[in-house]
Amino acid sequence: MHDRHDPLELTEHADEGSLATPVADGVHHEPETGRPGSTLGRYVVLGTIGHGGMGTVLKAYDATLDRAVAIKLLHERTSERRAQQLHREAQALARLSHPNVVQVFEVAQQGEQAFIVMELVRGQTLRQWQRGEHGWREIVEVYRQAGEGLRAAHEAGLAHRDFKPDNCILDEGLRPRVLDFGLVQELGRATESASLDAAAPVAAPTRTCTVLGTPAYMALEQLDGRRTDARSDQFAFCVALYEALYGERPFAGESIAQLTMALIEQEIRPAPRGSTVPRSLRRALLRGLAKEPSERWPTMEALLTELRRIAAPPRRRLPLLVAGAGLAVLGVGLWKQADQPPPCQGAREQLAGVWDPARRREVEAAMLGTGLPYAADTWARVGPALDEHAAAWAEQHQEACEATSVRREQSAEVMDLRMECLRELRLELREAVDLLAEATPSRVERATAVVAGLREPSRCADLEALRAALPPPDDARVAAEVARQRERLTRELAYFRAGELATGLEEASRVVDEAEALGYAPLLAEALLARGRARAEHEQYAAAEPDLDRAFVLGTELGYDDVSRAAASTLVAIVGRELTEPERGLWWGELALAMSRGPGGSRGDEASVLNHIGTVLEGRGDLDAALEHFRRALELWQAEGSSNRSAALANIALVLNAKGDVEASLEHHRQAMAIHQEVLGPRHPTIASDLSNISILLQEQGRLDEALDQAQRALALRREALGEDNTVVAESLANISLILRDQGHRAEALEHAELALSIFERARGRRHPLVAMSLINVGTMRQDRGELDEALLRYREARSILEETLGPEHPHCATARFDEASALHDQGRVEEGLEAARVAIDAWRRTLGPEHLLVGQGLLDVGQMQQELGNLDEAMQTLQESQRILTLAQGPEHPMVARAMVRIGGLLVERGELEPALELYQRALSMQQAGEGPDHPHLGETLVGLAEIALRRGELDAATEHAGRAITILEASQTFPQHLARARFALARALGRRGPERARARALAEQARDGLHGSSRDEVERWLRHDALAG
Repeated sequence: MHDRHDPLELTEHADEGSLATPVADGVHHEPETGRPGSTLGRYVVLGTIGHGGMGTVLKAYDATLDRAVAIKLLHERTSERRAQQLHREAQALARLSHPNVVQVFEVAQQGEQAFIVMELVRGQTLRQWQRGEHGWREIVEVYRQAGEGLRAAHEAGLAHRDFKPDNCILDEGLRPRVLDFGLVQELGRATESASLDAAAPVAAPTRTCTVLGTPAYMALEQLDGRRTDARSDQFAFCVALYEALYGERPFAGESIAQLTMALIEQEIRPAPRGSTVPRSLRRALLRGLAKEPSERWPTMEALLTELRRIAAPPRRRLPLLVAGAGLAVLGVGLWKQADQPPPCQGAREQLAGVWDPARRREVEAAMLGTGLPYAADTWARVGPALDEHAAAWAEQHQEACEATSVRREQSAEVMDLRMECLRELRLELREAVDLLAEATPSRVERATAVVAGLREPSRCADLEALRAALPPPDDARVAAEVARQRERLTRELAYFRAGELATGLEEASRVVDEAEALGYAPLLAEALLARGRARAEHEQYAAAEPDLDRAFVLGTELGYDDVSRAAASTLVAIVGRELTEPERGLWWGELALAMSRGPGGSRGDEASVLNHIGTVLEGRGDLDAALEHFRRALELWQAEGSSNRSAALANIALVLNAKGDVEASLEHHRQAMAIHQEVLGPRHPTIASDLSNISILLQEQGRLDEALDQAQRALALRREALGEDNTVVAESLANISLILRDQGHRAEALEHAELALSIFERARGRRHPLVAMSLINVGTMRQDRGELDEALLRYREARSILEETLGPEHPHCATARFDEASALHDQGRVEEGLEAARVAIDAWRRTLGPEHLLVGQGLLDVGQMQQELGNLDEAMQTLQESQRILTLAQGPEHPMVARAMVRIGGLLVERGELEPALELYQRALSMQQAGEGPDHPHLGETLVGLAEIALRRGELDAATEHAGRAITILEASQTFPQHLARARFALARALGRRGPERARARALAEQARDGLHGSSRDEVERWLRHDALAG
């Protein structure tokens, strides 16, 4: 399909027109016994076909049987041990006879020369053939036939160990034939391989000790020198087929080291833009490319069966003969008559009115009719995805019928099970389409999620799972009612995926009531699971937990694994994160993880659980463990080709930021955004959320211009997509206000904050939590402008709203109270501020845990207020506790930990302990510059501390340098006015000791006085009076 290849070709070809083996090096010596006219036993050598690492391939004539043959002649330098191994391999291969394998006739020896006699095949290698233009179905079919050769070898107890396009030849009848089994091993005697040179190119065939094969096609266990088996062949086969379909191998890397890292990280290239390869085929290949052999297809046969199903050509659709179950099933003897159509046709007609051309046009018109700027992008993704899903459903429908009625492979009972499964999925598809056919802006926004959530029709071929399903009630009346209620649950699921949570919750609650009345436990388990999930999405976590608990217990009692597994997975995050019981949440995590890896579970299930566990670990400050779980979830989702990997990337970004690695965090956010752009389109509102996340990180780094640019792009996208009065537009305005504040544009910042508040209030009413949080933002802006009474009013109103709507114990209430404490402090009411701050921190301890990040940050300000009140010993204890918590929450090198060190340093200076204070300040400055850059405003306080130490030591040049740098940074950012005032006062004192600079020093001190209050202001006043007297 493509003619694009990686820079390094995998093999060199000796003679591209006939059977050949790869060339090991550029030097070759022709053995005497291989010259034309020489003989090997009864074979007369006619010429040379090619040369390989293990031997030379000759064309010869078998006079006894009057036929041309190929002879693989070992090089004379080949060891006796290898010759014995080759004898064993050839004897094993001679037992294998299959139309897709080059036949080995015998192994023989002439003197010390060992050779293998095999069938001579004329044609072209698969690599040569796939350079032409071929459709994906044709490519899959050719490779499937080659795979049949591998399958036959596996069933004979053999593995190839070097499958690649060059080791398969299409004969003159275009039949693929696997050749060069010179690396074959008996599966019962699986060998371990030696390790490879990490710097070696992936392109060359390799024979290092017992490492055999071509690295570019090797599975990780083969590259690592571990035991290999038939699943290693499966991996190589999937690499080769992937390369044929996409024009490039799945894993990049020009050396073995690079390739190994790509395999470990499961860094699979995305499908090239415009590829026509269906998603179902890509998923099948990605499973075969899994890092762990246990996660691949169980056998080559299983993989080939899936490829056969995917590549089956569309069939001619005939009118359906409806009888009973709604399927046209004719007697075997009848359909063979020439004037009758074959049975099992018309599966696609089963989707009439569900997803057919007319319904497709309705959905397209409805979505485009919303006029949303991203509607066309969304339809361009949703339409083909629904087409593919419908085609897969029809294929499964036809396959289920043929397996029973044509091929007689499955019983009528099995067909009934498969058809019931397909009926459920048809209903699920119908509900999704019905929702999209009545498109609203919110439904268009979530349309991709609605379609992505549809269960794969291939699940209806999983006979083990189908047979494990619980039987319907015996009572026909009850069974009919159960079916009706399950339709309602399917509708609820569609609402859930569309984000219409209130409607979905109402529907689920009704089904719970009906299920209780019916007394049919499986339905009740399903309904409780649905309601628990809906309540969780509504943030009704305390109500969700008992629903999910009960669903889990019922599912376990009934053996209803799908329900119990989903309930356990959902409880991990609800209990561990939202209800702040991490130990209990992690207990659920262990249970859910075991279930996801057991019967009926999937890699996607496991990834979801790992992601949930990661959020719990991150919430309790165990960042390294959280990162490990998020990365494992990412690997699994990547292996499946799932767009859910964007969630893992975003979570990894969150943890990396908490650990202080902001650049790596930004990169992961950008990768998540790239996935969203591919899946949703560049104008979807989700892209605005990604831009906002990036903006916040840039703001934290002090890269304010870049942060503002990203935030304004997010605002523009949201305004375009959602209109001016949407609450997410208000969120963008609030984010921009904070950046403008940091830039010192205080009037503009307040304007954006007030505009955000007005949107929230129009949308939600005054007494709403979003309005309260916006009031806090406005209060902060007022406080910055010195409007402290106005700020206090905003904070107190916000707290009143939050206590009324969320309850007095909600962490947001403590946030509002803590901001009150800050305003009281700035008014000079330090004791009142200290008391309010303590109340807020105690609330955080109760609701979030004693070692939560907010507790650590809050204690920084409490320590400062204690210091200002002269309680130095108490302040030291508080600040040391803050440092301990921040270290636990964010790691020992995080800039926030440095800020605690700076505050402790200030206390030490006040005590006169200059040496330990200097050491702390210098260490903190190093951490801040490494984590936040050389010009971040947070450096200001540290530099001021260094300047004050230098003043006390009489080091005027150092004091001038540190204070001057602090002023430059803080004036440029127009942030932290109190630190700026302290920097100016420090510089004033340094300059004041130099006669010529006294006028400038006095001007700086007067500026500093205007930015300080309380005892700090009094100190500046005393200095100015003394300076005046001295003057």
